[in-house]
Amino acid sequence: MKKIILLSIIFGLTAISASASTQPEKNSNPKFYMGVCTHFAQHKGDLDLNLKMIKEAGFNSIRDDIYWSQVESKKGAYDYPGIFLEAPVEAQKAGIAQLSVLAYGNQLYDGGAYPQTNESAEAYSNFAADVAKKLKGKAAMYQVWNEWDGGCGMPKFRGTSTPKGYAELLKRAYKKIKAVDSEAVVVLSSICRGDKEFEDLLKTGVIKDCDILSLHTYNHSEGPDNRTPEAWYKRMLGVGEIVKKYNSGKTKDLFVTEMGFNNRTGINGYTYSQSADYAARLYLLARSIPWVKGIWWYDFQDDGTNENELEDNFGLVKYDLTPKPSYYALKSISHIVKDGDFTGKFGSKNKNLYVLRFKVGTKDVLAIWNSSNKNHARVTIKNKSQTRGKYKMYHAGAEPIEADWGMSDKLSNGKFIPDSISVAATGRPLILEGDFSNVEISEGEIIPFDESKRPVENNLYLPSKVHLVKGPNTPAESLKIDELKGAEPPSPSDLSASVQFSYTRDFLKVKILVNDNGFDFPTDLDKYKEFDHLKLSFRVDDGENSSYTTFAVVAHHSKGLKSIPIRAQFGQSTAEIGGRIEIPTGAVLYEINIPATALGLVAFEKNLTLGASITVEDFDDLKKTHTLYWGNADAFPTEMRNFKILYFN
Repeated sequence: MKKIILLSIIFGLTAISASASTQPEKNSNPKFYMGVCTHFAQHKGDLDLNLKMIKEAGFNSIRDDIYWSQVESKKGAYDYPGIFLEAPVEAQKAGIAQLSVLAYGNQLYDGGAYPQTNESAEAYSNFAADVAKKLKGKAAMYQVWNEWDGGCGMPKFRGTSTPKGYAELLKRAYKKIKAVDSEAVVVLSSICRGDKEFEDLLKTGVIKDCDILSLHTYNHSEGPDNRTPEAWYKRMLGVGEIVKKYNSGKTKDLFVTEMGFNNRTGINGYTYSQSADYAARLYLLARSIPWVKGIWWYDFQDDGTNENELEDNFGLVKYDLTPKPSYYALKSISHIVKDGDFTGKFGSKNKNLYVLRFKVGTKDVLAIWNSSNKNHARVTIKNKSQTRGKYKMYHAGAEPIEADWGMSDKLSNGKFIPDSISVAATGRPLILEGDFSNVEISEGEIIPFDESKRPVENNLYLPSKVHLVKGPNTPAESLKIDELKGAEPPSPSDLSASVQFSYTRDFLKVKILVNDNGFDFPTDLDKYKEFDHLKLSFRVDDGENSSYTTFAVVAHHSKGLKSIPIRAQFGQSTAEIGGRIEIPTGAVLYEINIPATALGLVAFEKNLTLGASITVEDFDDLKKTHTLYWGNADAFPTEMRNFKILYFN
């Protein structure tokens, strides 16, 4: 294999403003919060088992929710579900701090909308104060809302939030929390949509009404060069410049309260090995930014076992608590992340080579990696001290080995060099621990090693079913039953469904017959998720561009057929979706007319190919019993492989 030989260049230590103070911070806060997100409030995960594994991995914080609507079910009266108080208390016993998210709206105020009226904002701030009173001394960190800008937890009211409304809410909550516990740390809502939204919020003056700023910084949906820890690092440096504009030229402490690299098998997923590489690099890079005071990995435990579902694959451990490589990678460097002081980085002409230097107690630590998957970077370290002790060496996630100084180098005709070592920098950080107080770093060569050239199996994807859409006599297709979501499979007369398609230039016509001997009509269409309903999802994909549209359809005995938008990639309107229903005994017939514009199309024409998916949700006595599928509309991101294919004939 051809190797590119470079001149050996000696680099001096370039100091990057690092927080080297070893003095304890206010409130005995650690140097850095190495955190994970948990879902105890959603009754996911065993509290004791999760905390045990979290502590063993070296994490010192968890982030979990406290839901306003569940605490205040009667105005002015607070009743806490046990887990809301148990989780932070048990975490504290384990030496783990909880960042509590004071989450989401309450139906008692403005119908559950964003609390922006005086009454609802005052009620929310009173709730926040009561939480602080209950947890004083046990969980001293409170986040006022989560993803205000993105609508998380508020699907019915997404798009009605405003920066000004949040600023007013934060001001009230901050004042009342501090009145109860002056030592409490109040954290800004996590901005999730981007730096523009972050700056729009800072313009309102929120920076004075919180102790810590916050962001969610997922970049898995970005292009190949922008979905790495190094791209994240560059973005964070830019965030620091934004903050300075609104804080008298100074930065302000910031938490990244959600960040992770998921392991789903579809689009935007990372392999287990890659997510381990990236996790270690992310936390090490974060320690080189003095005003980033914590990262909470999203999340600790997979939410489920669906390989296509984004939310089921973010964990450091599987759904059954089997550790992934990223768990071990972060465990092995947790002492550096939590207890180390960043002391600088060695400069390099190779933009992909990173050599970070830390001090952990009396030990020097070097973290070395190469962010390119096209090559390995050779690094030589010369020890200029008279005495050279042993050092430890390990890749993140691996067992350390003890090594001696000395190397044989081909450039010196194999002569043994007692004061130097040579290492290969790859994608997984290599950690060296020992006395590196008086060393010189030099680059020897870049060794081509292109991972993309490994032979892989290329699977041609063909849809399981291509359905021809013709005129009104198009054959009907049956929906399948998902037996895992019901206690017992129903008989066809109790629950079954079929779908039939036809089209004109302007409309796709969908007939869905649902046989159901226990149909539940909604009394309030806004609460359609608690009653029998359909979910339809469509994807248009022309090879270069794609768009998807998802909406629900509800049958109402007096209002007929009602369409409810769920999501649309480019804001397509579903307002013009119409049709009719018939309700014969033991069945409901939906006739749905979908205009081309609702799917982002100009017209439905011959030879058009369209992804389609239908879900029938069955409820009996207000309890979900079974789900019928034609395709998989619930998968997200919505890849074409999750749909049935409609071909317009």
